[in-house]
Parts: sequence; C-alpha cells; structure tokens
Amino acid sequence: MFEDGRIAVSTIKETVKYTNLSRDGRVSLCVNTEPRAKEYATILGEAEILDDESIWPITRHIVERYMPSDKVEERMAMLRKQNRVIVSVKPDRVTFR
Repeated sequence: MFEDGRIAVSTIKETVKYTNLSRDGRVSLCVNTEPRAKEYATILGEAEILDDESIWPITRHIVERYMPSDKVEERMAMLRKQNRVIVSVKPDRVTFR
C-alpha cells in the first residue's frame, strides 16, 4: 500500500525479513510487471516497524485490496491471531526500467 509518501508492507515477526529490518532498517523493494518482469521499479529507503494497534487500519486497507469484500472480516480475524507488524518504508530513491 502507498499512502502519504510511504509504502506499507504487512508481515509477521517470525520472518527473516523482520529480523533483518529490526537490526538494520535499510530496505530495497522491487515492484515488477507480469509475467517476466520486463518493467520494474526499485525502491531504496528506510523502514520503520509499527507493532501497535495502528497497524490494523493499514492491514485492513491491504486486505481490502486483495480479498473479496465478503471475505475481509474472516481474513482480518485470522491476521489478528498472528504476531503482525507493518513495515513502513519512506522511499529515498526510486529507479524505473
């Protein structure tokens, strides 16, 4: 999700991604087209990890993008049982191909 100049990514604390970002907040993201990533954007920036109640409206926004509306509540209930965080990235540099 992209909002207010930041990219939000939902993940759980039990991932290598979380462990690495907790140690060093520098991050790179790649967003590509299908099917063979002929066009892509690379984003470099600093990550901030959010792990309080503020993550749930952001998480809902992400879920609503990918789930049918009649499945959102069910998915949110499942996610609330997980050790969720939001990785919020402020882009410093973006390159396109």
